[in-house]
Amino acid sequence: MDGSSRLSARARAPVARAAALGVACLAAALSACGGASPRVLARGVLPYALAVWGDAVVTVELSERFELVVREGRTERRLALGPPEIDLRALAVHGATAYVGSDDGTVREIDLASLETRRSFPLGAPVLAVAADARVLLTADASGALCLRRRADGALLQCARPELRVDELALAGGIAYLASPRAAPAAPARAWTVPALARATAPPPPSPSWRGGVVRAEGRTVVWSRGGQRRVVLALDRELRHLAVTPAGALFVTAWPRDLRDAVLVTLAP
Repeated sequence: MDGSSRLSARARAPVARAAALGVACLAAALSACGGASPRVLARGVLPYALAVWGDAVVTVELSERFELVVREGRTERRLALGPPEIDLRALAVHGATAYVGSDDGTVREIDLASLETRRSFPLGAPVLAVAADARVLLTADASGALCLRRRADGALLQCARPELRVDELALAGGIAYLASPRAAPAAPARAWTVPALARATAPPPPSPSWRGGVVRAEGRTVVWSRGGQRRVVLALDRELRHLAVTPAGALFVTAWPRDLRDAVLVTLAP
């Protein structure tokens, strides 16, 4: 089956209702947004997840099959993950390890240097979100469970049941941040302690740093701010899906395509 038929058969419904990257700033109006021209890295595929690994960007993409894609400079490496019928919506990267969560109820641990799967963890329900730090792996699944594992040996430490469906997870400074942007896009992330998995009072997670300020996705735009300054650095014609910044300062954004010509992964230089 060719790519056009593949997108039509599998992705017609989500593409029709999701955001596309018709980027106003990719056209002649880029200078109005301020900054250098963005570079398109991928078109037409469905970008399910995005993370950074050093200066590389790691994505889970669907075309005719799901793939884990590692892009560094002009180099691309790909690992086939599975058929299109089973969604892979969760991705976390820490060090040289990626964790990919699947609707089949498993999380795969993948060595990014070799693109080999080391092991899998069964959760028993579709995996909605994953996060990892140096010590632990945190998962949220469709049963409502939030579970913590020790990365060193994969041991399950404990589980809790938050009072929300968790679509996004982040770990920072011993705090887990739980968010439900699809159900409640305006609601702030909730903070939980790690490893106790208890509700906590904590400031919101920091926004990524970029060009001397911070950036955040706001609907169809990427907004840069510093002190009282604020400006749009990238304007899309539909909603952003992901945003990430490498340690070197390269910014990456994704959005759903409408057809095979649409840009779905774009980068802005530091």
